[in-house]
Amino acid sequence: ERNIVTKYFTPEYITARLWRKGDVEQQLNNTLHLVSTNRDYSPYGFFYYLGIYSKQSWLNFKYLWHYSERMNTAFWLILILLFTFFFRKRARELAVFTSGAYGIALSVIISFIFQINFGFLYYRLGAIVASFMLGLSAGSIFAMRLSKKPLREGKWLSLLEFSLGIAALLACSILKQQQLAYFFISLLIGFLIGIEFGIFYTRLKTSTVYMLDVVGAGIGSLWVGLLAIPIVGIFKTCALIALVKCLSAVLFLRKSQR
Repeated sequence: ERNIVTKYFTPEYITARLWRKGDVEQQLNNTLHLVSTNRDYSPYGFFYYLGIYSKQSWLNFKYLWHYSERMNTAFWLILILLFTFFFRKRARELAVFTSGAYGIALSVIISFIFQINFGFLYYRLGAIVASFMLGLSAGSIFAMRLSKKPLREGKWLSLLEFSLGIAALLACSILKQQQLAYFFISLLIGFLIGIEFGIFYTRLKTSTVYMLDVVGAGIGSLWVGLLAIPIVGIFKTCALIALVKCLSAVLFLRKSQR
């Protein structure tokens, strides 16, 4: 009707153009079983994005990300057991290090879950962090009062470590649509860690506690954000964190029975 020339718009041309689309679809269908479905609590898409970015960046992390695909739950489970076994005779130092990693990791996880369930985080993030810091302060004050009385260190620390393990499981299971629950869990976690640190400061050098706490927090933030959650998901990450604290609780319990 508009006298548009369609001399080259032939069936062969259409077939050639659609063949490329079909080939891409076939390749996707053939490799679909090799990848995991991206979900809110299992953001595998973010892990694949990091893999693509690492291959394109000048840092060239492609080999690292190739092997990171094998870092499944069994890998982390074995690594945790070996780590605990090697440091079993330094239970205090191990607890300080893991509590530093635990605190920052749970803060990141709670923030992620809040973002997933509510779709916004910006002005609530400060309240979540403030709740955690308030808990640390309250726990430290409570520990100062405990230090004035005869303290059975092993039983107290085993109870605190086990409670932190339970809190990690609660964080991924009960946090849904009630906003106050996020602040309460953050407050509780901070309170428990504050008691621990208050006890440790009377048993270890201040510089040692500070160093182990900071190193643990640094490793914990990188591990939970770049490896654990993208590879195994939030639920399994919380389970692994809970396992770490429960193993630490067992070490203190055995120490108290000697």
